[in-house]
Amino acid sequence: MSALEIGLFGGFRLRYRGEAVSTVRQPIVQSLLAYLVIQRATPKPRQHTAAVFWPDVPDADARRNLRNKVFSLRNHLPDADHFLAVDSNVLQWRIDSDFTLDVAVFSQLLARAEQAYTEPEEARQFLEAAVALYQGELLPGFYDDWILDARAQLSDLYVAALDNLIRILEAQRDFTAALDYARRLLAHDPIHEGSYRCLMRLYALNGDLPHALRMYQECVATLAQELGVEPSSETQSLHQRILNREVGETASAHVSAPTVSVLVGREAQQEILQAAWRHALQGRRHVFLLRGEAGIGKTRLAEDVVWQCGRHGVVACVTRCYRDAGDLAYAPIVKWLRS
Repeated sequence: MSALEIGLFGGFRLRYRGEAVSTVRQPIVQSLLAYLVIQRATPKPRQHTAAVFWPDVPDADARRNLRNKVFSLRNHLPDADHFLAVDSNVLQWRIDSDFTLDVAVFSQLLARAEQAYTEPEEARQFLEAAVALYQGELLPGFYDDWILDARAQLSDLYVAALDNLIRILEAQRDFTAALDYARRLLAHDPIHEGSYRCLMRLYALNGDLPHALRMYQECVATLAQELGVEPSSETQSLHQRILNREVGETASAHVSAPTVSVLVGREAQQEILQAAWRHALQGRRHVFLLRGEAGIGKTRLAEDVVWQCGRHGVVACVTRCYRDAGDLAYAPIVKWLRS
């Protein structure tokens, strides 16, 4: 563990030797510390730093303001002289001091992921670690020009990391994990149309056509409300392909078979259900009741039907009824809708 841990993603956080530091409270002092530690590679002339933080103030006043804030930082940062190099002309964060910075670790992990581009599993691990560090935008609530620029750059890196991670997971056919990161991508920028397409495609590949179609409707509503536009032709084309089962079918092989044992001795019942399935594809509806004593395999037979539906890219809605929930009106339907 480093002596000083600095967190800037999602808010300003300091820990010194494992204990939270709450003495650096003034936003301007927090911003100054963040500026020096992020820009630690080069010494910062006092005059330049004063102009960065007080651009509209006369030079003498700006330098006096800086002097006061540096004094405050040195007073409230534990073991400040170990981390700060200060003289009458320049300021610099000591790069050889014992500290960790989440922004720096984030960048290092992305660099290692790029170096491992020929090893997808290794790259995936680095990208997942980097994405986990990004707990929110850089110093939310701060609007200094230097922060706005750094925030935008880090946001772009985060989006690129998510995009690369989703591509790796999709290639590995780990659609569940890919969906988790795609949802983060949309949460990061709720009006980015490409994120909706990504989710639509992944839901379809995962055999979840209702969610894929729901994402399109959310895209339509969001773009209309926020931007006053319709989805692009690319998004509309993907929507039509999903409706035509042209996306989910390409991933039918990924649908996992039930984890319970293979059906034995149910060939006659399977044939009846398969015949009904063929009729249903022709528009002839069927309702079946599987009846029998407990433990003879009714649930297993029903699960096999659901699995066969998934293999053919057809959505199967599943719910369950329980005796102790009999007094709850429409409970099975509510559970089905929530699923």
